[in-house]
Amino acid sequence: MKILSGVCWFAVAILFFVACLQRIWDYDFWWLLATGLDVLEKGFPRTESLAVGGLGNPVVELRWLFCAGLAGAVSAFGYAGATVLKTCILFLSGWIALRAGWRTSASLAVPALAVLAVTASNARLILRPEIATYLFLAWFLYVLHGFRAGRLRTRWLWALPALQILWVNSHTLFILGPLVASAWALTETIPRTRSERASARLAWTVTAAVWLACLLNPYGVQSFLFTWTIFGEARASLFKDVIAELQSPLVFGFRYSATLGLLLLTVAFVLVLARSVHRLEPFLTLVALAMGVLAWSAVRNIPLFAVASLPFFVRHLDSTEPTRWRPFLATGVLASSLFLIWAMTTDRLHLWQNESNQFGAGLAEYRFPTDVIAALVESQPTGPVFNSMEVGGLLRHKGIPYYVDPRLEVFGERVYERYFAVGKSSEALARLLGEYQMQDAVVSHASPFVPLFLSADGWSLVAYDASACWFSRRIRRSDPAALNLPGQPVAYRSARIWERCVSPQPYLAVAALLDHLNRLEEALAWANRALEAYPNGIGIETVRGGILYRLGRIEEAREAFQRAVELDPEDAEAWTGLGAVQAAEGDTAAALLSLEKATRLQPDDANGWMWLASAKAQEGDLAGAAEALDTAIRRGGENPSALAFLGDVQQARGLLAEAERAYLRALALDPTNRQAAAGAITLYLRRGEEVRAREILGAYEAAIGKPDEELRRLFP
Repeated sequence: MKILSGVCWFAVAILFFVACLQRIWDYDFWWLLATGLDVLEKGFPRTESLAVGGLGNPVVELRWLFCAGLAGAVSAFGYAGATVLKTCILFLSGWIALRAGWRTSASLAVPALAVLAVTASNARLILRPEIATYLFLAWFLYVLHGFRAGRLRTRWLWALPALQILWVNSHTLFILGPLVASAWALTETIPRTRSERASARLAWTVTAAVWLACLLNPYGVQSFLFTWTIFGEARASLFKDVIAELQSPLVFGFRYSATLGLLLLTVAFVLVLARSVHRLEPFLTLVALAMGVLAWSAVRNIPLFAVASLPFFVRHLDSTEPTRWRPFLATGVLASSLFLIWAMTTDRLHLWQNESNQFGAGLAEYRFPTDVIAALVESQPTGPVFNSMEVGGLLRHKGIPYYVDPRLEVFGERVYERYFAVGKSSEALARLLGEYQMQDAVVSHASPFVPLFLSADGWSLVAYDASACWFSRRIRRSDPAALNLPGQPVAYRSARIWERCVSPQPYLAVAALLDHLNRLEEALAWANRALEAYPNGIGIETVRGGILYRLGRIEEAREAFQRAVELDPEDAEAWTGLGAVQAAEGDTAAALLSLEKATRLQPDDANGWMWLASAKAQEGDLAGAAEALDTAIRRGGENPSALAFLGDVQQARGLLAEAERAYLRALALDPTNRQAAAGAITLYLRRGEEVRAREILGAYEAAIGKPDEELRRLFP
């Protein structure tokens, strides 16, 4: 039994080590590193001094100790060394969590459940301040349960306030420390014998010391207010709808290994709870229940449940299972561990999860726009740089003034509301750029800002890499520089069993940018490379379908979009593309069904509503088309194309005053919009206002800088 158990635990240990050894992938890494360098050089941050979106705002940075440690580790050992150090901390956290409830008679079911815990937590085992919380939570459980079980003496309890001081200065979830201590004190209070009452007094005394230890940080009582702000961010902020880690695991479905692992771990927890109902350890049960609720509320909390459930399982499962079950349990542990080790070390698990991270140490390849930022720094920018949110941390690390990053507590809701609004309106973006006198912008390929900058007057695409592009008003380039793009990918279907696979996402990002640049044949080549890297990747066929549609290869586009919705029935963009192709093929009924599904899935996508309007107009439902266009404008912001289309629909309905307003607004936003100019000229000629029509023609030709003979022929 001991040999079998040892082999199982050895396999689980290797699995956990492999799961922890992930490259640096999270965008927050850069602002955490920059904060650590600032702490080491300047002391504790108090006000925001670099990001112009929050300039002068108060800063409460309770992660300063973690950030300083990160900066020290990177300075001493490099990015790879910091990754290995993170792996060691996580490994220590798991070991302590197991030891918290350890008994020599623990069942072979425990390593099987540990495999589930690793599977559920895998996506969150990255270099972030949360690793401090995992470590301190495990220590609290070890000390408190060890004391309750009689394994540890009283003096161990007085280590908790010291640990709490480290915790409150390392991560914003420090509040879990006093809450876990309070749960322990509560369970100590329930008994009523004299000796047990004495134990309760000790418990509440230690708990009070832990609460007071939370005040020993550079910001004092503000630490508790900061915790409330973070809680609000997770509960009510607009962030909750756009930041994946704040969403429930159920949002991602059970194809996501973390959700499936969490479900199985939860089911196991409930079964053990029911089996042990008459002999439950109240403290471990209460903490595990609380962490389970947190895990199902947000993806980022899943490892908290893993840490809390392990000592619960160890405490409540013994080796009383029938002897005949043990070989099956051991086989299951070994087989699942070996499979997951293989999937992780060859990066196949990341592919299956639609993630671009890689096994190993150092920075994830093609994840961060380091080459674009290096080119920007070399050009010596003269003012603050506009950025998409994920790029802000890297700009901060380089000391370049920028607009915004993901620290909600620094910027506040209004800044983020404006940030998301300017992604829908070229006018709003122009106002923001003018307000801060921004001459440069670095935005990710996936952001809505790319087409806005490509169509903005005076802005030029200077350079791009596999993750972001650099636009500038200072530098003009007709041929943007392509920096450090990935080469030919390993073909997923022909890769050898131990050969590492590569993510399709860098290829897809380049394809999307080239599509925006109207370099369609090149874009298709890059999209095909993404498909070769992983044929089942979410979003690949959606991008391919759009490129094929614009190339006029309608049948191939329909096949690509059909494949996309089969792979991901929740892909609104794919349903929009499929509807557009069906409309182009004359299948209006099918197009309407596809486009209505697209607008249900993504009601704020103006493009879906515009295509729905087109299908309704094609069917002869002009009132429905006008309603869809009104929705597109209301939800997606004033779009010149949508307004011009609305003008055409209203003119066809005979509502000339409404049509005139739509045309004039479209031309005010974009004087070069030919559809709006043609519609307005036709409308004024229809009303007999030739002078007004010629004014529209003159303004349009002045905007495009040449005569338009086709529009001139509209005049009698």
